[in-house]
Amino acid sequence: MQTSDKRTHILEAALDLFTELGFHGTSTAAIAKKADVAVGTLFHYFATKEDLINALYLEIKIRMRSRLTAGLDRAGNTEERFGCLWTSSVRWIQEKPREIQFFRLFGASPNISQATREQGMQHFAFIFDVIEQGKKQGMLKDLPTDLLMEFMMSSLSSTQSYFFEHPDHIHDPDVKRRIFEAIWDMIRKK
Repeated sequence: MQTSDKRTHILEAALDLFTELGFHGTSTAAIAKKADVAVGTLFHYFATKEDLINALYLEIKIRMRSRLTAGLDRAGNTEERFGCLWTSSVRWIQEKPREIQFFRLFGASPNISQATREQGMQHFAFIFDVIEQGKKQGMLKDLPTDLLMEFMMSSLSSTQSYFFEHPDHIHDPDVKRRIFEAIWDMIRKK
């Protein structure tokens, strides 16, 4: 197994076990066993279990950013860009339920350091740019950009929770359309 493969296997094993057993219920020995690496190899990549969960948090943020930015450069005005972000977010929810569960469990966890949270948010600076552009175009409410970002992120989090509790609705285009319209109505200038 190559070096990058070992790190990836450790992160994937940690994701499975942290979402299944929680942080304190998951031992580094169990992660190493599931990843099919020696415990010493795990500690070669991650000095502590806290380092591992923080690295996993950032890795998932990077993956999510990659998904959210797919196609964004082809979207035209602000509403289309938000629609693209919304569609990509819903696809992420559909395709990555373990990652969604991870953020549900650890999004506000003290196991994730403030520095890691800040670094994770840097991966989403492009959304601030979309908001600023929308405000300049007069399409978004004249509210502080960070507040509009909070509205969007909390709406996405609520949507994730809703789809997690009602998985059959994620495949209903009418439900998805109405949720997007509600979020758009909340932030758009009328």
